[in-house]
Amino acid sequence: MTDTQEDRARRLAEASAWRLHLSEQEIESTPAFEGWLADEANQAAWQRLSATWTLFDNHTTNSDILRLRHSALKDVHRFSRLRRPFPIRASLTGAAAVIAIAFGLTVWLNQSQAFATSPGERRTVLLEDGSRVTLDANTHLRVAFSFGMRNVELSAGQARFKVAHDKSRPFVVTAGRERVTAIGTDFDIDLPGNRTFVTLIEGRVRADGGGKSAVLVPGEQLVAVDTGPPRIARVDIGAVTAWESGQLVFDDTPLQDAVARISRYGGVAVRVADPKSAAMPVSGVFRTDDVEGFVTTVTHYLPVTARRDDSGVIWLQAKPVLN
Repeated sequence: MTDTQEDRARRLAEASAWRLHLSEQEIESTPAFEGWLADEANQAAWQRLSATWTLFDNHTTNSDILRLRHSALKDVHRFSRLRRPFPIRASLTGAAAVIAIAFGLTVWLNQSQAFATSPGERRTVLLEDGSRVTLDANTHLRVAFSFGMRNVELSAGQARFKVAHDKSRPFVVTAGRERVTAIGTDFDIDLPGNRTFVTLIEGRVRADGGGKSAVLVPGEQLVAVDTGPPRIARVDIGAVTAWESGQLVFDDTPLQDAVARISRYGGVAVRVADPKSAAMPVSGVFRTDDVEGFVTTVTHYLPVTARRDDSGVIWLQAKPVLN
């Protein structure tokens, strides 16, 4: 049976009461608590409450949060004197709801966050729910968590998402025209130019966009463009995630996509001058910090030339066909 919103609120209140009890007693667990935690839904509520408790600890200098926490704990102590001992009584559950409301309000106000990386920078962030996101260079991400939903928007760059399991709050990433929904999943999204690449590493995701819906299995990659239906193909996961170790692996990748990816890492700016060269396939392994090496290799193996304009930008252009 699926929990209702009232059920989830009750479980969160019970988790708050347990947190208060264990903190007051300066203990980590009790047999009764372990019995309560054995329920999967209770465990999800405990994890959510614990993440919020940590959020309080990480903002101990914030006067508004301190005032909110002090007020909630004061009310809890007043209620909790009415009935003892543990396990949870109705009075403690009602009192703990005060903490749950305070915690929920704080999460609601604080979990709309923006993350960005500069050219050449990679960064890993731990979200409130325990999910871990690794951002590639020149990547922009916005996170908005609420009680029943985890919304993320990837507006530029590339990121790998390792999603914490929480079936009561879907984890949805909007990237380009795709909406990727996951629960307990590891996947990568890349936005080079006007394309969206969604690669499933582990678990299961559903991608919705362009009037189509597709469910991916590990090792599959969805490629979506501005026009036309998306396509799905098998890919090498190691090649897709090589950017995390400072490499880019291309396998018949259109030059325009290869240039878009390597341009994230700063240094010399590279552009493609014409549609013909943009479509030329590139294969090979390149270092993310060696743009000049990429240009040298491309001009050696492909029928393209490189010219540098007055601003320092390198333009790749198809060689003219000789009659």
